[in-house]
Amino acid sequence: MSNLSSAGAGEADAGAGKAGARAGALLRAAREAAGLSVEAVAQQLKLAPRQVRALESDDFENLPGRTFVRGFIRNYARLTGLDANRVLEALPTAAETPTLEAPALHATAPTMAELPTSESPKARWTRWAIPATLAAVVAVAAIYEWARPAAASRAHPTPKEAIATPAPAPAPPPAAEKDETPLPNPSEPAQTKGRASAS
Repeated sequence: MSNLSSAGAGEADAGAGKAGARAGALLRAAREAAGLSVEAVAQQLKLAPRQVRALESDDFENLPGRTFVRGFIRNYARLTGLDANRVLEALPTAAETPTLEAPALHATAPTMAELPTSESPKARWTRWAIPATLAAVVAVAAIYEWARPAAASRAHPTPKEAIATPAPAPAPPPAAEKDETPLPNPSEPAQTKGRASAS
C-alpha cells in the first residue's frame, strides 16, 4: 500500500483536529489531498467503489456493520497516512446512528415465485413409467432363465461337470535300457568319485 507524502498526511491530520469533523469527511479530505480517485482507493483496499463512497459520506446503512466499518476505516486511514485512532474517534456513537450497530438486511435479488404444481393424471402415470419398465425387464429376464429348455443348458457342460470327469492318465514312459552308463553326480564329494573310478 502506498502512503501519502508527509505534506499530504500533515494536511489530513490537521483536518482531523477540527472540531466536529466526521470520519468520512476526514477520509475524503485525505484521499483528495493524496490525489487518489475513489476507484483507486477501492482497488487498494479491495472494496467496491460504492463502499468507499458510503464510508466518505458516513452512509453506514449501506455498509455491513460496526466491526467491518471500523476495519474499513482503519485500512483507509493507513492508506492515506492518517492516524487510524483519530479517525475511529470521529465515528458517530451507537445512539447517533443505530444503523451502524445493527445494519438493515436487504435481499440481494428478487425472490422467484413458486412454480405451479398442477397434478394431472398424465403426470402421475409418467412418474411411474421408468420404474415399471425396469421391473418388467427384470421379470422377463427371470422368466426366460427359468423356462429355457434343459437341453440347451446340457449341450455346454458347466465348469463343475468339466472338473468332475478327469482326463485319462497318460501311459507311463517305456523303461530305459540298463546298458547305459551312469553319469557322475556333480554334488558328490571328489573322494567318492576317486573310489568309484578305482573300482
